Amino acid sequence: MPHGLLRVIELVAADVEAYRALWQFVFDVDLVGVIEADLRPADELLSVLLAEPLRLRLRGGEPFYLRLTQLDVSLGVRRYAAEGSLVLQVLDPVCDWNAGRWRLEASGDGASCTRTDDKPDLTLDTRELATAYLGAVSFRRLALAGLVAEHTPGAVSRADALFRTDAMPWTPFDF
Repeated sequence: MPHGLLRVIELVAADVEAYRALWQFVFDVDLVGVIEADLRPADELLSVLLAEPLRLRLRGGEPFYLRLTQLDVSLGVRRYAAEGSLVLQVLDPVCDWNAGRWRLEASGDGASCTRTDDKPDLTLDTRELATAYLGAVSFRRLALAGLVAEHTPGAVSRADALFRTDAMPWTPFDF
């Protein structure tokens, strides 16, 4: 049996075809018994491409942290998966200027986030909003954990439709 170790320092591809080709190259290197790859995304596609996915040993890495310091700007520049509107009651004990009610309007032309006095659809802390902002955790999961309060029936599903992402948040850089 080969005993060599191959370390993948960085593997980033422009599309799925290139991704498959790069991993094929890695697996085709002779005399390698173990391949190690650090800083990989949580939803690594490799696990569904392998003939023997049970041989893949995934370990969780350091989580990615984000703090939203300007809600109007952050929510206004983000792209959304659907069109719609939500009023968020945001709690923020650190950046008190973020605390309050915010109306998020998302459309095909972009998004806007402005202060409002309207009744909130959801109440949550900026920590949970940042998690959903990145697409790491759905509003439904946050609500099940008691971290999001739904005041308008269906608001959690609407928020999930708006904030849905195709990939988990990930960066190939260690900082």
